[in-house]
Amino acid sequence: MKLRFINEKDLIAITKTVKFDYMSYLLWLNEEKVCSTAYRIKTYLFSNEQDKRQSFSGIEERFNYAKKYIAKVNMIANSLRDMFIGEKIIFHEYKHFQWIPDEDFESFYVRNILKYLEVDDPSWFSKSGGLITKESLNSVLQYFFCYPYVLRYRELNILNYSTNALLKINHHLALEYIIPES
Repeated sequence: MKLRFINEKDLIAITKTVKFDYMSYLLWLNEEKVCSTAYRIKTYLFSNEQDKRQSFSGIEERFNYAKKYIAKVNMIANSLRDMFIGEKIIFHEYKHFQWIPDEDFESFYVRNILKYLEVDDPSWFSKSGGLITKESLNSVLQYFFCYPYVLRYRELNILNYSTNALLKINHHLALEYIIPES
């Protein structure tokens, strides 16, 4: 998968140019702020109650558990693919943290994913900012769906320029399709 790293400053500028009003969405998430827009969320939860009771301590165990949902994730991606055509911007929600926590660089999951990612700047793993790709939504989700859960790390947002929607990958093995209410 071909990815291009963008620094935090450029990422902030891009989030202001896409059709989805990301700054308004962040206000809406903050219950202490007033936001003139409300949002609807459709959640696709892939784990069940029995699965939630299982405890996985290691990254490899969490990865092996989470990857069993990739086929279902691809079905959802197929239903949303027309809404996420063209460049996709992938970034952490709220604040922009480095992509791979230092302690996880040597894990099986990280090594497995990194060998498939082609990046224009190999040092992006330790930087904060966003990633841009023209790959299909299926490809993006195949590599990034497990990320927040496996690394027990930040949730990811996916935007594109022409869609008034946001796709969130959260740490509960769920996708959230978010649109403003009309």
